[in-house]
Amino acid sequence: KGEQKSRGLAKRGYCAIIDDKISIGVAENTPLFEESTAKGGYFFRQYPLVDNGLLVDNEPKGKSIRRAICDRKGEILIVESLSQESFHDFAQVLVDLRVDNAIYLVGSNAFGWAVSEDGAHHKFGDENILKGRRGLPKNTSYVVWRKKDTI
Repeated sequence: KGEQKSRGLAKRGYCAIIDDKISIGVAENTPLFEESTAKGGYFFRQYPLVDNGLLVDNEPKGKSIRRAICDRKGEILIVESLSQESFHDFAQVLVDLRVDNAIYLVGSNAFGWAVSEDGAHHKFGDENILKGRRGLPKNTSYVVWRKKDTI
């Protein structure tokens, strides 16, 4: 949060969270990196999948459960494949869903959960990962959605 954690050759896809606004896009350089650092926001890079409605081809081959954080007409959503897919096939599905911009989220079948507005709990991924002999990984990433206060 507001602090650069790594340097080096970066992937072109980005997600910036500044003042509770999420921006997803594709660019070598974006002023959102400096703005997120200055304002104590968040910024990370990952493989781009969709750029302005167009599929982006990527080098990684092979198939895996895929996840992406997406922007579709200003609505931010996370999409997960039900089966193992290549980057190309997963990106094509996102284009077919009329996603404007999307970047890959690592994790494959990592366990997660969500609570919908009606209070129902939804689990996804492999819950057994948490019960393994190693326990939780050293570095754990979370995407946390919170309902905005309307008061």
